[in-house]
Amino acid sequence: MKLGKMAVALIEDNPLLRVPTAKALDEAGFHVISAANGAEGLALLQDAEIDIAVINMVLPGHLDGAVVAVEAKKQNAKLRIVFTGEDAPSRELKKRRLGRFLRKPYQTGELLSLIAQRPGKASGAGDPPA
Repeated sequence: MKLGKMAVALIEDNPLLRVPTAKALDEAGFHVISAANGAEGLALLQDAEIDIAVINMVLPGHLDGAVVAVEAKKQNAKLRIVFTGEDAPSRELKKRRLGRFLRKPYQTGELLSLIAQRPGKASGAGDPPA
């Protein structure tokens, strides 16, 4: 239950990034739920009321970030998504316009700024993939 806080799902396999990012999001006032791989992340997105998903593009196992996002959007069309990764998304993913992209390494402030933006508002690194 959110109790007035926006719920953020953080799906990131690297604990050195996942743990401090989850802490920063929590300190910023978000309710944070984390997952370490695509299967865990998809289960979390299907079982919880999530407002925003921060999804690493490359995840261990058979579900990468794009698959998780596509499946999650089927359940929750209003889900806002921020993809993270070292490489830009593929052309196919860009065409789908599932969410914004934030290149790693990123500063927590960049992520918080992107999350705070209204859907559809363009801004630099977080622009929806073209």
